[in-house]
Amino acid sequence: MTVQYLPELLVGSLAAGSDRDAVVADSRSMSFAELDDRSARLAGWLKANVPGRFVVLSCSRTVDDVVAHVAALRAGKVLVPVDVREPARRVRDVVELVRSDVVMMASPGSIEHLDGCVVVDDAVRGGEPDRGWHEWQPLDTAWLYFTSGSTGEPKGTPLPLGRRVPDQFMSTTVSAGDRVGATRPLSFMAGGTAVMATVAHGGVAHLLDVSNTTPRELAETASTLALDRLDLPTSLFRSDESTTDIEPAGSVIEVRFIGERCLASDLSIARRLFPNARLGNSYGSSEFGTVSRLVIDPSDPIPEDPVPVGRPFHQVMVVDDDFAEVPPGEIGRLVVVSPHPSDGYLEPTGLVPLETIETRPGTHAVVSNDAGFFDGGGVLFVVGRRDDVVKVNGQLVSVGAVQVALLRHVDVV
Repeated sequence: MTVQYLPELLVGSLAAGSDRDAVVADSRSMSFAELDDRSARLAGWLKANVPGRFVVLSCSRTVDDVVAHVAALRAGKVLVPVDVREPARRVRDVVELVRSDVVMMASPGSIEHLDGCVVVDDAVRGGEPDRGWHEWQPLDTAWLYFTSGSTGEPKGTPLPLGRRVPDQFMSTTVSAGDRVGATRPLSFMAGGTAVMATVAHGGVAHLLDVSNTTPRELAETASTLALDRLDLPTSLFRSDESTTDIEPAGSVIEVRFIGERCLASDLSIARRLFPNARLGNSYGSSEFGTVSRLVIDPSDPIPEDPVPVGRPFHQVMVVDDDFAEVPPGEIGRLVVVSPHPSDGYLEPTGLVPLETIETRPGTHAVVSNDAGFFDGGGVLFVVGRRDDVVKVNGQLVSVGAVQVALLRHVDVV
């Protein structure tokens, strides 16, 4: 099967979308034609004014954030998304680390003044349209995400173009006109994937802030907007609000979970809110991308805890501390063979390679910090992080693994 990468898909969707909405944020919408024109103008401005590879973007969940994402691909620039809520000092550290010539932002005042700050709309107005597209290769770094939070030294993870495959965003491909609720910040890898995959397939990306949203409000929003798909954090369902009397959103046909541990109770609430939706629990990381997904159809029973992440579509192994594979049912460290792994972590000292092991001559697997196990049928379960451990009588014990063991015990109900 031929894989289509983002630039190729975007060329088609921008040309075919015309006056249909591509992105909606708050009260503003942007058509595919407008996104095509504004991203071409911004690409022209970037080529004329930014000699370096990196462009830092302060993301604030606006339509112009998406313009910048598309423009960077057109211009051949490595986009470095950071959250608008990041302290100016940290943004400055990121800018210095990547030696960026510019910090793009959607509106004036969204971050404190930094040298090289440019408002996206000003650059669009000052740019000559460049409708060409950079010739990317699958292993080329197209994005750089900083994953170490708002404290400590910045640590960036390069994301190659070939890792962000729109067809792997959900279990079924987003169709032209599908309304997709993208709830994660665009400064997160999962957030950028949700929006870019949606637009690349001709869907409408609704940029939603659900940070203070209740399940009831989420269902109401999904119904009001007639959303077809949702990309959600599972933590949204862990409120004290009763969901028994909430009017379900029948338009939603798929809900995707990734990046947070998914509990059976989360899935039960999601089933109640979205009874017609397929529920997808995925596993992946910034180092190797999405590698596994459990798909639960509306007629399927909700699995018990621990909720599996399905059968991997890339090679995943569970190993012990000596990197020997362990038998099914035994918890160990997860290692992943990815076709497009990250180059490592960009830190102030330089590029730090990922920890890898050679699984066979010429093939290397990325060693993760996640712990999990396979059942006898090849279904993968992720139980926590290897650093989620405490020392008991001189032995390291995983708290997540203890919880899983208790949940699997016949006397625990």
